[in-house]
Amino acid sequence: MTPPPAVLPRYETLDHWRGLAALAVVMFHAFYPWTGQRAPAGLDWLSVVADQGYLGVHLFFVISGYCIAQLALRELRSGRDLPGFLRNRFLRIFPPYWAACLVAAALALAALPFNHAALFSSSSSVGALPDSTAALLSHAFLTDHFLGRPTYLLVAWTLSWELSFYLLAAMLVWLGLRFGTAAVMALGLLVALAGTSPLVAATVPPLAGWAEFMCGACVLAALVAAQERRATWPWLGAIMLLGIAGFVQSGRIGTLPFAAIFALALFRLHRHDQRLASLPALHWLGSLGAMAYSIYLVHAPFVSAARNLFGRLVPSEHPIFLIGILLSILVGLAAALLFFRWFEAPLENWRKSLGRPRPSSLSPP
Repeated sequence: MTPPPAVLPRYETLDHWRGLAALAVVMFHAFYPWTGQRAPAGLDWLSVVADQGYLGVHLFFVISGYCIAQLALRELRSGRDLPGFLRNRFLRIFPPYWAACLVAAALALAALPFNHAALFSSSSSVGALPDSTAALLSHAFLTDHFLGRPTYLLVAWTLSWELSFYLLAAMLVWLGLRFGTAAVMALGLLVALAGTSPLVAATVPPLAGWAEFMCGACVLAALVAAQERRATWPWLGAIMLLGIAGFVQSGRIGTLPFAAIFALALFRLHRHDQRLASLPALHWLGSLGAMAYSIYLVHAPFVSAARNLFGRLVPSEHPIFLIGILLSILVGLAAALLFFRWFEAPLENWRKSLGRPRPSSLSPP
């Protein structure tokens, strides 16, 4: 029996792409008062650029597809079962998310005397805290998006999709342990093609993002095939097929064609990964990427608070309001850095420690 090949080395510049994606999302939310052609004359180009920041979410979906496919491949080749895979993913998502919700709640409570908002949310207004136990549980376990409720954190809907991706990936791993990797990838691609249908996407919204997730998985499959000296064209062709399907459905370069183009770029750039990652000029982007989840979780409440505070001094229609937008971006990034150091990094260390074997009492110190 031929032993499985070595696992692919870490794709270092994925952190740089994560940093770029996180920064794009921050800019998208920071420039919100100027979107929809509301920017002052001469600065409208800035709002046009920032308005494309939503594409950062779709970069995250592709990167997540690559990383989860790598974890799934490890499970398939080790022959292990799924509880560890699911526990690992849920512990990665939920504890930092819960911490971010507590931070957002503390900020909202502190801001009550200034914005005169309600203490509890209602059907007609957004308050600092959930209005019922049902809403609290819905926020806590990321079911808002599926129940038609407003999310507590602005970005929480994407985490709901991520959880759906993990569950579907776990189901595919379970099938792969019984029927083989190729059959499972084929099934995953069929589900992705189905998700490009507006009817299917409207019925099961996360399937609209599953196609982008599968683009990332196909990048990994193509790189593994190249390492094993097998043909890469089936996987690259699958990415192109998904991109074309997305274009046919929308009639334009929408999010799925964009994700497919990005996935193909990831495959081509992999050969230059180490050289690009070592460029000093890009180190800051890698640092942002390392704390991308913290940026993603906590930037919106702090960006909104800082921008709205500046708006009390300068109206948003004035060009000087750009200073407030830029300051709000810095405040959001600074808050994310503190959150990363105080919450995400310690929680990550705890999560990873759960998978380490405990030292035996008979072992030498």
